[in-house]
Amino acid sequence: MKCHEAKRQLDLFMDGELSVADNMKVLEHLNLCRPCSGVYEGEKALREALRSQLGTEQAPPSVGAALSRVASPAPVLELPRRRWGAIAAAVFFLTLAAAMLFSPGAEGTRALASEVTATHDEVRLGFCGQSGPDRLCVCTHCCSEADRPIEKFFRKHVSYDVCEHDLGRLGYTSHGATVLEHRGSPVCWTILQDAKGHAITHALLVTPLALGERPLVLRSGPRPVAMVPTPGRPGFTCVFIFDDAGELDRFLDLMR
Repeated sequence: MKCHEAKRQLDLFMDGELSVADNMKVLEHLNLCRPCSGVYEGEKALREALRSQLGTEQAPPSVGAALSRVASPAPVLELPRRRWGAIAAAVFFLTLAAAMLFSPGAEGTRALASEVTATHDEVRLGFCGQSGPDRLCVCTHCCSEADRPIEKFFRKHVSYDVCEHDLGRLGYTSHGATVLEHRGSPVCWTILQDAKGHAITHALLVTPLALGERPLVLRSGPRPVAMVPTPGRPGFTCVFIFDDAGELDRFLDLMR
């Protein structure tokens, strides 16, 4: 994919409206092209700034009324060209404000958290003694410390490097790995457990979520979730799911 093609599809990529194949082409180009990656990061920062400024504001009743008037049939008025230009500009900014105020970004984030939480509950116990095309056991009962072929296992399913996180300071070691499909794309999951039976599952998702420099933490669901930005890897988001809020807090303390 060339630069002009990637830039032309950037908005659709960030809105999650591309097909899986096109999404991966844009993602591959962004990982290889520093100028386009810079454009992407700038667009992402702009969207985040707009959401932070407009997301806390309540749309006045006049916005809905104005949009309704624009959408409903009205008599054709003979107005000067400049007046029509001013009206068109007003309609554009009203539509932009409404789109930002009522955008499904927060809903999308909560939906994603719900999906990864369900996967956490499905795989958190690992796959002791089981290995196959889509799952791998690396627990201490089945493998030695030196024999942990998680990277090679993931390489069979995806072309990009999958990050591994050392959570030994929290008492967690890798117990399993699996590859599951999420929204049409393969997702690599790592299962970590501690001696007390707690589990943390980690996934590297291909998603254009606009994250800031700090993790996005969601505590309201059945399982706490932390979405961590991945500097230098546009289009990817590290997601960690925890058994309870206490383990999430320990993880966040470690990151500080």
